[in-house]
Amino acid sequence: MINVLICGISGETGKRIYLTSQKNELLNVVCGVDTQFKSNIEFDCPVYASFEEVKEMVDVIINFSTPDVLSEVLEFALENNCAIVDGTTGYTLKQKEDIQNASAKIPVFMPTNVSTGVNALRKLCLLASETLGDFDIEIIEEH
Repeated sequence: MINVLICGISGETGKRIYLTSQKNELLNVVCGVDTQFKSNIEFDCPVYASFEEVKEMVDVIINFSTPDVLSEVLEFALENNCAIVDGTTGYTLKQKEDIQNASAKIPVFMPTNVSTGVNALRKLCLLASETLGDFDIEIIEEH
């Protein structure tokens, strides 16, 4: 069983990860960290405001929080020799460099995008480019 800490557990993606993990026998969410805890669901694990409070043994941090907590995530992961799966966006070049440096010591997985919509759009773009050939296509991402 893999002991998981979800950073950003009360956000939309964090809640989905938590709920999905409840159906997976291999994942054990031992705690969450969320600096802005707000949730309409109850968690069967403790949720802390900072990594300093975490007492549980953690194998992997799943991080879908905000860039401002990255230093805490990296510090905890390095001190506890645990892996990171990071889906947070908006990192600075310096933060990306910090992640790269940490990856020399611990496993780090950073997919470019885990959004269902974005990945569906990628597939549609491939289909459009194959079908339309020489058409001039422009895609604009807007949040």
